[in-house]
Amino acid sequence: MKTIFKTIIAIITTFTLCIGYTYAATASELNASKNELNQKKEQAQDELEDIQSEKTSTTDEIDQINDSINDLNDKIDDLQNQIDDLNDKISENEKEIEEKEGEITQKQDLLKTRLVAMYKSGGNSYLSVLLGSSSALDMIITYDAVEDIAKADTNLIDTIKEEKVNLENKKKELESNKTEVASKKTELDSEQASLNAKKIEKQEKVSKLSAEEQKTQQEIDSYNEQIRKVNNQLSAIAKAAAKNTNKSKNNSAKVYTGGQFTWPCPSYTRISNYFGYRSAAETNGIGSTNHKGIDMAAPYGSDILAAESGVVILASYASGYGNCVMINHGGGVVTLYGHASSLCCSVGQTVSRGQVIAKVGSTGNSTGNHLHFSVLINGTYVNPASYLGM
Repeated sequence: MKTIFKTIIAIITTFTLCIGYTYAATASELNASKNELNQKKEQAQDELEDIQSEKTSTTDEIDQINDSINDLNDKIDDLQNQIDDLNDKISENEKEIEEKEGEITQKQDLLKTRLVAMYKSGGNSYLSVLLGSSSALDMIITYDAVEDIAKADTNLIDTIKEEKVNLENKKKELESNKTEVASKKTELDSEQASLNAKKIEKQEKVSKLSAEEQKTQQEIDSYNEQIRKVNNQLSAIAKAAAKNTNKSKNNSAKVYTGGQFTWPCPSYTRISNYFGYRSAAETNGIGSTNHKGIDMAAPYGSDILAAESGVVILASYASGYGNCVMINHGGGVVTLYGHASSLCCSVGQTVSRGQVIAKVGSTGNSTGNHLHFSVLINGTYVNPASYLGM
């Protein structure tokens, strides 16, 4: 900065150069601030993208956990239905066992009663029948008949006991099945509890990420507002510089009084982006949706020409515009040439219409080699089309 002052003091010859330097110094400071704000904004945007990506990933994980929980719920419900069915079967089995036990007791009591009655009753008693037989053959026959009755009762009791044993074995099998199913259900219940805990953890993470997302977005909004203010200051400075240059008697540049500009990018004539609104998709998330000029795509290093004679009031890196040149043509008219790969002029220099002032590039917020060309009238961006005979 001290070297610039010494040089200016040594070569100062006109008031216009003083005005040009004052503008450049102020614009340089503002652009430095703007660059810093844009860097912070870009960092915040990168952080926001990371947060949003992580939030989306975590939300997807929650959806997967919910799917797993729903699947487990179906399996647990199925196992519970199996347990309920087994419980019903066990209850029914226990009831049948109880009935068999009752039958056995009833049959045993009947057999005892029958034998006691036969023993106690007079001539019809078992012993009396045996002792009172008229012959050995009668006694054998009578004995066999009584024995058959006792044997039939005993066989019936044995059959009922066997049925009871079968029922008890079936009960054991049902209880074993129930234990196995209950064990599976316990495992699934534990897995479900683990998934629910994991889901809560992920939901808390999403809430935290949402808070970070909101905070980061607020930071970006703040940077955008600060950048907007800096842009307004730059426009005001350009407007003031144009006004002061017009007033300068020593201004050797041609004062613009109307007429068509020369095409600033002779190597290419097709417009790739027009002035005014454009969708966010068209900007690839880099440029503004309110396009303040027109874009002319051209090969890297192609010539950029001064659209009209004037005084260079900015020749430096200018944040989103990258390497940028601004020329004051007088009459409140200023042209801007952005995204250059290199600059071929300096602040305060008087340039002629069609003179090479820079080379095409892709510096600043740019997705490819092109010239961004803007026209400002008294510090306000206007559509350059009419000035180029479009």
